[in-house]
Amino acid sequence: MNFKTLALSSALIPLSGLAAWADCTPALVSGADITCTGTTTTGLRDDTADGVSITVTAGAALSHATKHTIELDDDATVTNAGTISSGEKDAIHTDKRLSVLNTGTITGADEAIQADDDLVVENYGQILGADEGIEGGADSTIYNEGTITGVDDAIQVSTGAYIENHGVIANVYGGGDDPQDGIDIDDGTIWNTGTISSTYDAAIDFDANVADDTAPAEAAGDAFAASYISNTGVIAGKQGIITDHRANSEQVIENYGLISGWDGVALDLYGGDDSVYLGTGSHIVGASYFGSGDDYLIFDIGGAIETTDLFDGGDDFDTVLFQDYLFADITSFVWEGDVLELIFSGGFTTYLANWESYVFVRDDVVETYSNAAFLTAVPLPAPLLMLGSALGAFGLLRRRRKA
Repeated sequence: MNFKTLALSSALIPLSGLAAWADCTPALVSGADITCTGTTTTGLRDDTADGVSITVTAGAALSHATKHTIELDDDATVTNAGTISSGEKDAIHTDKRLSVLNTGTITGADEAIQADDDLVVENYGQILGADEGIEGGADSTIYNEGTITGVDDAIQVSTGAYIENHGVIANVYGGGDDPQDGIDIDDGTIWNTGTISSTYDAAIDFDANVADDTAPAEAAGDAFAASYISNTGVIAGKQGIITDHRANSEQVIENYGLISGWDGVALDLYGGDDSVYLGTGSHIVGASYFGSGDDYLIFDIGGAIETTDLFDGGDDFDTVLFQDYLFADITSFVWEGDVLELIFSGGFTTYLANWESYVFVRDDVVETYSNAAFLTAVPLPAPLLMLGSALGAFGLLRRRRKA
């Protein structure tokens, strides 16, 4: 393009448009690699543009008063060290395969970030949503060392999610009729060393695989995939970790930190064959309900677990396992209605209801008992039986401890 053609083309651009693009170059088209270095108030918007890369440098500000600030189609990449904000809509709004690296601030009056499947977010700054902080579709990956907050859910994702948190993920709901969660998820993996919290609802909420809120629970074959949580930090809310009442998917929880529910419920897992391992440093505040399914609860008593609340196995055949203690280490047991109080040497005390099998493991010694063992004044010793299912389910955890 020669100088005359360039001058003519520029003359045809309205002044408002010229101002909008002045600090983001080159122009927005599919495949463009755009850098924003100043203040742009009309965003970067083309919902048909694919493969666009946008970099907002430190000190730069990209905004829109009434629309999505960044609106693109598939395969977008946003690297932000400045500020991206929207006065009424989403700060970033795309279709599939959005990738965001944030060291600055992203603020949306609706969502801060909204995308479809295969969303990837790496956050070291602040992501703040007046609705959701981040909303993604299936197979989303979120890594956080900064702060992600939402007045609705801080993070809402679908199936196959991977979330790793070393910072803060928080619902900061401040009033109204619809309190929400720190993380709302269908299924996936959550690693937490930081804080996941909700002001008025669950810190982590697993959804049910049903068409709508009035539908009955689906058949077991229609359940979401199994999910895994590892926690060495804080998971706290009105409830700690819950699944919807109609959910029947499997949850595996490995805890070394705090799981707390200020309404008295730390865990409420409903359907599915759930497993909870309480290792060194575990602190549970609130009751734990396992619901239906063949569930496992493992106490690693040598790890100085702190809890005096109820663990209710619920329906079906449930097993509680005590690592590093044998039956002889129980100093007293008392039934209060359907609740069994167990006190071990060293002072560890727990309250159990609706468990069918009790397993005690120390080194290579394994003892198994039923509720009948706690109905006599002096329990009779049971045969030493290898409980293959229990050890198989948590053999990996034992190998990790030895390593």
